[in-house]
Amino acid sequence: MAKTKRKWIILDWLLDGCLRAQDIPYNALLSIKGAIDAIVFGKERQDEESLALSTTTSTSFQEKLSLVTGTLIAGQRYRVGWYFELNSSKTNSSVYSQVQALDSITIQETIYEPKDSNNWIPIGGFGYFTPSTDQVVNFDIDYRAGGGNVAGIRNARLELWRVE
Repeated sequence: MAKTKRKWIILDWLLDGCLRAQDIPYNALLSIKGAIDAIVFGKERQDEESLALSTTTSTSFQEKLSLVTGTLIAGQRYRVGWYFELNSSKTNSSVYSQVQALDSITIQETIYEPKDSNNWIPIGGFGYFTPSTDQVVNFDIDYRAGGGNVAGIRNARLELWRVE
């Protein structure tokens, strides 16, 4: 009985160097490549930041930072993350913030009244967004003063990536 020679390849990298293997069958490599291509987590990643200090005395929300996406796919799940720091010039007056999608869907709200006007409160978190149609989406961080004070915001960051 004649032996059939299998076709093998030498693999020196895969998965960013996490897998080091020699002599992997070509069929196995195709299977691994297909599995990697099917992973959606982390694809379509986007981010924006505005690190400078911004201030307002307005009691209407002011936009600090906006992230305008490419076209998001209907029915797919996206994770939006945020971080920023808030401050008020007076200890008896609040500052307000919100993170919104499409300028109408509030994902996060904060009302903060400081005990010391030198303190900065860190605000961070994440939420999920699933568009019902293929669309470009605007995520933003807004802030405002409570009245009679100066509201400050700095180190604002927004990030988005597909998770499903």
